Amino acid sequence: MNAKVLLVGWDAADWKLIRPLMERGLMPTTARLVDEGVSADLLTLSPILSPMLWTSIATGKAPYKHGIHGFTEPMPSGIGARPVTSRSRTTKALWNILSQSGLRSNVVGWWPSNPAEPINGTMVSNLYQSSSGPIGNAWPLKAGSVHPPRLFDQLADLRIHPEDITGDELRAFLPKGERIDQSTDGRLYSCAKIIAECASIQACAMHLIQNEPWDFMAVYFDGIDHFCHGFMRYHPPKVDWISEADYEIYQNVVTAGYVFHDMMLGHLLQHTDEDTTVLIVSDHGFHPDHMRRKQLPNEPAGPAIEHREHGILLAHGPRLRKDTLIHGANLLDVTPTILTLLGLPLGDDMDGRPLVDMFSAPPEVKTIPSWDEVDGDAGMLDPDTDEDVENEAEGMEQLVALGYIDRPDNDGRKAAQRALEENKFNLAKSYIHGGLHGEAVPLLVELYKERPLEFRFGIQLALCLKALDRIDDLARVVTDLRSRWQRASERARQHLADIADIANERRARLRRLGNEHDTVTLESVRDRLFTKEERDVIRDLRTISKGNPHTLDYLDGWVAMGRKDYQLALAAFSKANVGDGVGTGHLFQMAEAYRQLLRSNEAVECYQKVLALDPHDANAYLGLARVHAGTFDFAQAEAAARQALTLNFKSAGAHFILGVCLKEKGNLEQAAQEITLAIEQNPNYPEAYEQLARLHREQGQDSRANELASFGKALRKARTLMKPADIDALPDFTEIDFDIELPQFPISKVLPRLGDPATEESAKPGQTNAIVIVAGLPRSGTSMLMQMVEACGIPIATDDARKADENNPKGYLEFERVKSLYKDNSWVGELRGKCCKVITPLLPFLPQNENYRVIFIERNINEVVSSQRKMLDRSDEAGAQLSDGQLSQFLTAQNDAAQKILSDKGVAVLQLSHASVLSDPLDAARSIGHFLGVTDEQTIRIMSETVDSKLHRERSTFEARSNVSVAE
Repeated sequence: MNAKVLLVGWDAADWKLIRPLMERGLMPTTARLVDEGVSADLLTLSPILSPMLWTSIATGKAPYKHGIHGFTEPMPSGIGARPVTSRSRTTKALWNILSQSGLRSNVVGWWPSNPAEPINGTMVSNLYQSSSGPIGNAWPLKAGSVHPPRLFDQLADLRIHPEDITGDELRAFLPKGERIDQSTDGRLYSCAKIIAECASIQACAMHLIQNEPWDFMAVYFDGIDHFCHGFMRYHPPKVDWISEADYEIYQNVVTAGYVFHDMMLGHLLQHTDEDTTVLIVSDHGFHPDHMRRKQLPNEPAGPAIEHREHGILLAHGPRLRKDTLIHGANLLDVTPTILTLLGLPLGDDMDGRPLVDMFSAPPEVKTIPSWDEVDGDAGMLDPDTDEDVENEAEGMEQLVALGYIDRPDNDGRKAAQRALEENKFNLAKSYIHGGLHGEAVPLLVELYKERPLEFRFGIQLALCLKALDRIDDLARVVTDLRSRWQRASERARQHLADIADIANERRARLRRLGNEHDTVTLESVRDRLFTKEERDVIRDLRTISKGNPHTLDYLDGWVAMGRKDYQLALAAFSKANVGDGVGTGHLFQMAEAYRQLLRSNEAVECYQKVLALDPHDANAYLGLARVHAGTFDFAQAEAAARQALTLNFKSAGAHFILGVCLKEKGNLEQAAQEITLAIEQNPNYPEAYEQLARLHREQGQDSRANELASFGKALRKARTLMKPADIDALPDFTEIDFDIELPQFPISKVLPRLGDPATEESAKPGQTNAIVIVAGLPRSGTSMLMQMVEACGIPIATDDARKADENNPKGYLEFERVKSLYKDNSWVGELRGKCCKVITPLLPFLPQNENYRVIFIERNINEVVSSQRKMLDRSDEAGAQLSDGQLSQFLTAQNDAAQKILSDKGVAVLQLSHASVLSDPLDAARSIGHFLGVTDEQTIRIMSETVDSKLHRERSTFEARSNVSVAE
């Protein structure tokens, strides 16, 4: 049982799409594996967030055990957030277990796996394939992405950039792509980016599978998930909320994405032999049909609502069954199954089980208490020696672009706090999914107190209190939610009314400039007159202003159910039956109310409506089983319970109902096995203990029966395993004065699209209130530009606190107050009509209520680093403890981030290169003069003469990206 195992991850792959494509002959490799192997639906976990799920696949453990709780995490310093890293995983993954067992692994692109772990074998992190920056920019592979280092250069050369994707290759995905206006539509580039990143992972995997020895190989592709999030809305059949033009262009993308993955799989399999077992898995599915959503929740990870709870499992190998469909597989079962294939024991602390139904002959299943207690070099990173993980900004941009996270706050402490809150929320949901509601309650109480307008926190808290039968506490939370929601909605509507007035003022300015609009509505001018940041605030305020009365009706129904007022509950759930037509939650609740009222036919009808929408809903079958068992129709109850278990083997309720049905048939031994399984899956199940006690009593085992009955009674009374002592006294929410902190639109500091004609003012700073900013990295030539601006007659903001020295013989021309800009920017308005130097990292802290014109200078990054080092040496200062390469990447990221902020704000920017100013000072002076409204040739000449090329002491062979460019 120790032959090779190849594990291929296809994020979001779904049988609902694969099976029709196989029937059309479009996925021949996958079809062959299905015919010759084992397939199954693979049930996911909650929350359905990929980093958490792929870590569960690789560890066999639930998220509350393995430590990965979201897409991002706070920086080690506590200031800022970054994509989640491999250091945050608190348990051994498959490759760590195999390393200390003497087996070699090749792992490519697993999420999350950066920095790469020093395992026995090769690890290529999830940052390897990410393309970044504009086309044509350098694209260095980030340090820490590859282990062992000897492979770094080889693998770096194998990556594919989006610009490498040809038009012919894109036509396979976009046959009518020539219709796309790329100046306004970024979807073609988005498609090319996904293709390139998939191709990069494939190229790396192909190299390793042929050239590096391995016993286990894992390759992760995120392409299907990205194709689906970007283009599933255009997939056939056409939905009515998609335009005909978009449908015609983009309808083929998702299908082509699946075909592409099948082709890549075929090439990988050419380099495996008959002794290799291949597993294809996905962490979840993706709704391709009537369950598609027109609108997504306005919250972090909102796009996850598009995910379906069943992914795929496909296995092919010499010891596995052929052309077989198995049931009840869970993604937690993948690691135990692979360990069994490799002849290794699984840990008792793993939450999954080996899928023994896959094997042609029953395998030997060995266990140990925990692999985490086994000594030996497992190749894990030390979490206490965290280093700066490169490419964090680019990784964050990818997550923002996909909609998985909101753009991090410019305030680093707030960004870190938001990441911490989001992970705490995801951890609470993981506890809930595991039936550990009591563990979730303290987390949710804390979150709700900190962020009372994040109503999802209060809603999940209400769910836990319902599960714990804390009905009075539940009612208090619902009352508080209703009161707070109403107050927030009223204030949000007032904010929107104020913003509508601002919109009309800006519209009037445009009209005076001859740019007419047909209507005066907020929507018609929003994209034209508001910045991206402002539009995000408007979006949030609109969401809050609408409130959510239907959710509150839903929660009222829970309270009524807990108080056994089932008629009132039915009325509440009926009111909650409003939405986009794909929700089923109210049907489950109404069915339960009907069941309690002994109206079984109506309960069955509700569950059948759920199954009409989603035939794979295990909970609907479980509901049917309960209804039929309640009417003593044990034949139908057994059939429904078995169907539920084929979809979700880890359904304690279904095992319990099946056990009851088997007991009624007189099959006491199997009944006891099923009820024991229910208890193993949910140790907090008093009814199961009591039913098992009855079975033992019928078999004459009175002592054991009494023990089980006593435990069930105690559990029913106190539910001690589900209710930690510290939730006995929830706060009285009505006595806590939570601030209603709505998203802030700076009404008193309105940003008039800086540099936009709406300012109605001349560009001449000396004649207007514009503030001229000279910006760039330290040692990039900002002082040289300050001298040029001063020479054209614009006053310079400087206090001469920093005197000229060997590093800057002509002076720094700095203003001391700029250094504390991040603390206090209230004084910046005093600079109107003047020029001030602001280094790149401080640009985001400029107030938004001013009209700026920014002259941005760039210098070869190697020259900047060298100049900074020399300056520190002359002043005998230590500086940052970074290599030149690390410092270069850090400074480049700062430059890129600052320029993006300026672009997003619509700021007027003149971009110069240090090299071009030195090589042609007169041309640079003319560019600056034109930008600032100075045309006098004598003045231009004087400006150019301030440039002293002899001061260019740190030189390189840098060729400027562009000589001069103006962006307004």
